[in-house]
Amino acid sequence: MVTKSRFEGFTDGILVIIFTIMILEFKVPNSSNITAILKQFPYFISYSIGWLFLGEAWYNHLYIASKIHRVTHKLFVINALWLFTTSFLPLATAWIGQDLSARGPEIFYGLVFLVWTAAFLLLVFTAILDNQKLGRLQEAEDLRQMRIVRYLTNPFAIISQGLAWLLILIFSPQFQLVIMVWQILFIAGRTNVDIDRQRSLNR
Repeated sequence: MVTKSRFEGFTDGILVIIFTIMILEFKVPNSSNITAILKQFPYFISYSIGWLFLGEAWYNHLYIASKIHRVTHKLFVINALWLFTTSFLPLATAWIGQDLSARGPEIFYGLVFLVWTAAFLLLVFTAILDNQKLGRLQEAEDLRQMRIVRYLTNPFAIISQGLAWLLILIFSPQFQLVIMVWQILFIAGRTNVDIDRQRSLNR
């Protein structure tokens, strides 16, 4: 049986590698002129958004882990699936950073986010069901009340954003990143009120 500490350590290690891959996509300019670095400004934009996205995803994962009391085989496999979808972020970030307005990279970025979202929700619901089986109803409810979970399970929010996302990809692909920033700052970034207290108690 996988212990909770090894479960968290495995996840943390993979996410650290993903962070590292993203920064390595920055290329050292061939010129010593300061303006040479400006050629990588589009990637700097996509990298910054990817960094925020991954950072908030990690923080939310820490909250989920704080509510887990037993790592089942199913939970471990689904967590690995979530990490698998997350591992595509450096590729999507690098490709979109070549041209922020190109439709192909933007569509790929959107697909990565869509698959990642599905894996994240699957991870949360698995943790909720595991808690219910153990009789830990408060932990299950805490996970349901995560702001990002409530948003992603709100039909009106998902349908309206999906339509907006589709129109943006058709007519102005570069504005997809604006939606990403909005979701990161105002949805994923607003966590449960007990998250910091819970992490402190677990130390």
